[in-house]
Amino acid sequence: MSKPNYQEAFDELQQIVSEMEGGQITVDELSKKVARAAQLIRICNSKLTQAEQNVQEILDTIDKQEIMDEPETSEESESEEENNERENNENIQMGEEDEFADE
Repeated sequence: MSKPNYQEAFDELQQIVSEMEGGQITVDELSKKVARAAQLIRICNSKLTQAEQNVQEILDTIDKQEIMDEPETSEESESEEENNERENNENIQMGEEDEFADE
């Protein structure tokens, strides 16, 4: 039998649980059903873990792209604004010095 996908494994597991809860399993079948249920749980767990890793990789890729595409931060903007203000003040001071030099 080929390895079932997640949904098939989950559905089969639910069926086994229903049979056990309903008392539909004989004592002779019980150990086989429990073994199969354990197998199905491992399959579901494996598939969920793989899906979680895939999602995390996608999110990490998105985060990296956002960081690369991100416009400058407010700190960088503030630093640029401070530099511009400093340059303006220097220009004003130079202009004042020129005025005094002319007098």
